[in-house]
Amino acid sequence: METALPSDISASYPADANSSSAKSRPRVLYLDGLRAVAALYVLIHHCLYQYSNANIYLGIERVLAGVFCFGHYGVCIFIVLSGFCLIMPTLHRDFVLHGGLTAFFTKRARRLLPPYYCSLILTIVLIATVIGHRTGMRWDVCLPLTAKSIVTHILLIHNLFGDMFYRLNYVYWSLAVEWQIYPLFPVLLLGWRRIGPGKTLGILATLVTVVFVATRHSSLQGLMPQFWLLFGLGMLAASIAYGSGDRWLNLRAKAPWGALALISTALLILISVVKIKHGFGAQATDFDFIVGAWAFSLLVYISLAQDHPLRIALQWRPLVFVGEFSYSLYLLHAPLIQILLLYVLKPLGLSQTTNGWLLTILALLICLPLSYLFFLAFERPFITKKTLGRTRPATEGHPDRAESAG
Repeated sequence: METALPSDISASYPADANSSSAKSRPRVLYLDGLRAVAALYVLIHHCLYQYSNANIYLGIERVLAGVFCFGHYGVCIFIVLSGFCLIMPTLHRDFVLHGGLTAFFTKRARRLLPPYYCSLILTIVLIATVIGHRTGMRWDVCLPLTAKSIVTHILLIHNLFGDMFYRLNYVYWSLAVEWQIYPLFPVLLLGWRRIGPGKTLGILATLVTVVFVATRHSSLQGLMPQFWLLFGLGMLAASIAYGSGDRWLNLRAKAPWGALALISTALLILISVVKIKHGFGAQATDFDFIVGAWAFSLLVYISLAQDHPLRIALQWRPLVFVGEFSYSLYLLHAPLIQILLLYVLKPLGLSQTTNGWLLTILALLICLPLSYLFFLAFERPFITKKTLGRTRPATEGHPDRAESAG
């Protein structure tokens, strides 16, 4: 027996050309809100942790700053979101891509690349003029500007070179990782159709484990294979929450999603507290799978619990608005933070902790409006009317591989 999709999921499907109701389909607003929360979290993280000595905060400041010390978690959330959003248009087509592979890759390139290349040009200009010298702060990992750094970033392969991973802009690595995940998506869809999601994810988990272990201590660790599995978990979350058919209906009805979300949240908080107590320098990637499992259970739960306070909060209009341009915010915030720190705060001679808090306030006031203007000029023109407000690049808020660049 087929089950009807919740009304708000129709926004995630490409509108049929002959559909008279296409314009009236509502958007899945809580996804925009979740993007906004993740994007703002990453921005605050990058403001508070600008110095190599991450333990500069003491007392109550240490507790407050500790809440924002896990910038890498944001990347995990966005990768899960990417799998969630990309599979949704296929749920009523037996997991078949509309328009085939060519249409899929064309749409992804149009959505991801123009804003990225525009921000890349802007970043290169800024490095060549005002933020190209080392200052002992986070931005140092982005320097120097070289021909290799430019070429590898244009080709989106910079994550495969250890010395290029954080070069030019310490958030760009995740753009390359996401771009390299896209070819995996059609393969996973094929597995979804032929052998089912469970076996497909089992094979994927095996592959991820092998590649993760094999590349752990090489420059190829920049492949971040653990994100392949997180992407698959996002696909599974959307299938469970909005898929039609007895399999998905039974999973929705019988599994204790509220309890799973609560348990995974408690586990995530526990490991985060342990990491804080043992020093902020703990390897950020060590718990990616746990963060991914948490994001998976949370997405399923809030997708099903339409009246849950968390879902309602994520649909708050200011959050949804920020979520609309969170990709632009992700692309721009790092060089803007460096400009604010170098030319506004550093001349004041304040302490590192004071700089961190003031930088957070200034960045929110400056980065948000400038990112929105960037969105209007260089991102929105490449969003078709059919897809505006639907699927976006996962790295819209993005977020980092290690706490040091995070």
